Amino acid sequence: MKHLWIALLGLTLFTDTFKETQLKYRTVKTAYTEYYSEVIKTLECSDIDVKELQLYIQVFKEEGLIELYGKNKNDTSYNYLKQFSICE
Repeated sequence: MKHLWIALLGLTLFTDTFKETQLKYRTVKTAYTEYYSEVIKTLECSDIDVKELQLYIQVFKEEGLIELYGKNKNDTSYNYLKQFSICE
């Protein structure tokens, strides 16, 4: 799920043409269907407009964590969005 969630968040940053191309792949289409509303809800809870999204990804290799932060283009600071365990 963590990979799909991150991929969906990434899809929000690209043009419609890129998104349309990616949605032709079964795994991307499934992830989009299952998790897109969760991604949007998370952004809305942080008052982040998906069209203004700037994403910061922080990786802690030894701890096995990825943290996602986001902000609107005109905001000065990033808001914590979600954390995932990696390298399990």
